[in-house]
Amino acid sequence: MPSFNMSDNSGVPPLFMCPISLCMMEDPVTLPSGITYDRPSVEKWLREGKSTCPVTMSVIGANPNLIPNHMIRGLILDWQSTNQSQAAPPSQPISFRHIMDNIACDATGSHRLASLKRLRFLIESGKPQNSSLIPQEGLVALLDSFLRDQAKYMNHNPSSPDLKTNNNNNNDTSSNPIDEETMESLEEAVSILALLHLNRADLELLSNPQALTTIAWLLRERASIQAATLVERIATECRMGAEAMEVITSPSKGVMGSLFSLLLHHHRGNGSSWGGAGCEAGIRALAALQEDPSTREWVVKAMVEKEERMGVLIELLPKARKKKGYYYSEKILGLLSTLCLSSQAGRAFVRAHPLSLPSVLRTLLLLSDRANELSVTILWCLLCAPSSSSSSSISSSDPNPNPDVGPDAHHALAHEASRLGASQKLLVVAQMDCSTMTKKRIKDLLKELTRFTSPGHSFHNNTSQRRL
Repeated sequence: MPSFNMSDNSGVPPLFMCPISLCMMEDPVTLPSGITYDRPSVEKWLREGKSTCPVTMSVIGANPNLIPNHMIRGLILDWQSTNQSQAAPPSQPISFRHIMDNIACDATGSHRLASLKRLRFLIESGKPQNSSLIPQEGLVALLDSFLRDQAKYMNHNPSSPDLKTNNNNNNDTSSNPIDEETMESLEEAVSILALLHLNRADLELLSNPQALTTIAWLLRERASIQAATLVERIATECRMGAEAMEVITSPSKGVMGSLFSLLLHHHRGNGSSWGGAGCEAGIRALAALQEDPSTREWVVKAMVEKEERMGVLIELLPKARKKKGYYYSEKILGLLSTLCLSSQAGRAFVRAHPLSLPSVLRTLLLLSDRANELSVTILWCLLCAPSSSSSSSISSSDPNPNPDVGPDAHHALAHEASRLGASQKLLVVAQMDCSTMTKKRIKDLLKELTRFTSPGHSFHNNTSQRRL
């Protein structure tokens, strides 16, 4: 079967075809890179958070100037006026099977990439006639096979900002078998899977260790938002086997660590602002893994492994509250709550971070009942939690009920909580419809905070007495 190219079935000159949709352009615009695209296609590309030219991969920024190409537009109109029969849109339905055959037959090269882009564009267009014609079962199996085939190369590809550069200073490319077109093809394949309405059988098919290895690589090396979306759906619907769990939980190149790489990439790339769709996809995927009892422990281990992973969650909490309301704040609070309850090292880091206490206190009474309970749990871990995770109560006679931290640091933390109005907020939460455990933790917190608001007691006085 012949390979798919931009002039197949249409007779339209390649100059008039959009490199993304592979259809004749109706509103041609030129990017700063000098490449012309159809406006709807390139705007979709930019809305996905991409800041490069699809053809040259040169950086064009998040909001490049789209310059109308009047010359190409005029040439298209002239061509249409003399080629009426070919200029009219085809009346026959789109052959998804034909495009899939091209993907399967062309194992390498630009034709496979072009076919994948064409397929993604047709699915993204949202036309009902397109959706009804997709042979989804065969398409998922085809894309899963592609992901599996590339998994064996993932550990050989260098981890560097420029993935096209070989680590060896010679012409031998055997150590870097994944070229740029293959990388783009993998991204397109995962994007298509993220667009489809996958059922449980589809997701279980994709939860194999080879496909997950490729997905983890896309998260880590390409900061793929669609890969994170796919992980979220797999984690929500599937019970993974032992081999798949190894890929999910692998310390260096597993899915969990790669999700944090995605989170850090998008957060840092947006400076002091909320990290956009990348952070949202990463948080959803991590929350889905944390909510699954079989992977919860491993999420905690992944967080504790590197301090920057815990730090980015704390930094994102106030931004999530301001930008996205309760949904993402609740997800981040759930991750931090599990971290504090499960790990002494994690609890110590959260306690020492300057944003933790004020950020958590600000969420009280502003979001949801669930967020209130999670915030109370974190505060209890910071101020009252004993060193043993199995104990749920603190002795009132213990001068320092939190042995994970020294007396001065504990008193400073409790004094700051009192200054920020923790007691008043906790009293209001206690009157609301919350769980018995939450009410007990509020009681513990109020008892501890009372010591720092009672007459004759202050942090400074207490510190001075110990010095004497």
